[in-house]
Amino acid sequence: MTCSKCGRDVPPGEPWCEVCRGPAEFSSRDRERMEVDVRARVLWADPVEEIRVAWLKKGAPAEEVRRALETAIRERHRHFRIRGIQDLLIAGGCFLGGGLAYWLQHALHEGEIALPGRAAAYVMIASVVLPLIGLAVGFRGARRVLSGGAAEKAASDLSEFE
Repeated sequence: MTCSKCGRDVPPGEPWCEVCRGPAEFSSRDRERMEVDVRARVLWADPVEEIRVAWLKKGAPAEEVRRALETAIRERHRHFRIRGIQDLLIAGGCFLGGGLAYWLQHALHEGEIALPGRAAAYVMIASVVLPLIGLAVGFRGARRVLSGGAAEKAASDLSEFE
């Protein structure tokens, strides 16, 4: 809460500023703080009811809190759907890389190409490992796209690709 007269912070629950005796109000600065806090806490999977109760105790209007929570929840769903699509693209790249490695391994086995011993071993490993990574990342991506992050605990990869 902020004093409407002098702009100082007023402790929660106090209707008047102790310095100038001006009335306390939920100012635009408080609203901005609330939106940033709500957004961060929702992205990091704090319980919504806990966030709501905390801001209502600080004197925030119930409608403002509801609006900020809805906006933050929509942003969380959008974030995880975008990350899910990125995961699916990465999985596709892994499958393509695994297919290429398998093709190289087959060509090596048929004698169509020659590679040094170590490179041949890397090609063989890549032909097995890349599809497995593609499966794991693909399942994660599909789950994220379908659920919008409902199964995710926190947005730990928030700035991974931004």
